Amino acid sequence: MAQVSALVQALKTALKAAGLTYAEVAASLGLSESSVKRKFSRQDFSLSELDQICVDISTEISERVKLMEEQLGRIQQLTKAQDFFAAQFEQDDHQLIVLNSMLSSASNAEFQRKVERLSREFDLLNQEDNSLPLDMRQGYSVALALRDWRYRSLGLFDERPASYRAS
Repeated sequence: MAQVSALVQALKTALKAAGLTYAEVAASLGLSESSVKRKFSRQDFSLSELDQICVDISTEISERVKLMEEQLGRIQQLTKAQDFFAAQFEQDDHQLIVLNSMLSSASNAEFQRKVERLSREFDLLNQEDNSLPLDMRQGYSVALALRDWRYRSLGLFDERPASYRAS
């Protein structure tokens, strides 16, 4: 229900920004002003009504959903201020894996494709679980990073071999 409340609040904000009144929305929907106020109060709209309201304010439902997510404070990506790696990773549902390797350009490219596929699968799981109530879900963050490294302090591998070509 929190998502519905946030979506209705996002619609109210957009109506106010567009300078539209409940009376104007009512006329567009073919309803009385009191019916529209009741719909906002009860947070009870059909998809066609939501679509018409979005047309009235020159927006898309997807834009309102995006604003709703921002209002819910959803974290879309990590920021430097979030010290993700300061966590102890001690709980059963936590995991930290650190890998080091020396890869060719082809292997690097293959691994990056696999990381992309894994991120799409993680996003798909998130989409599937969106229908569950918030109290049945737990927030999780995944950080996947890949970069080159060299043993500069030891004087080894200071320069990347000429045969190495990053893709």
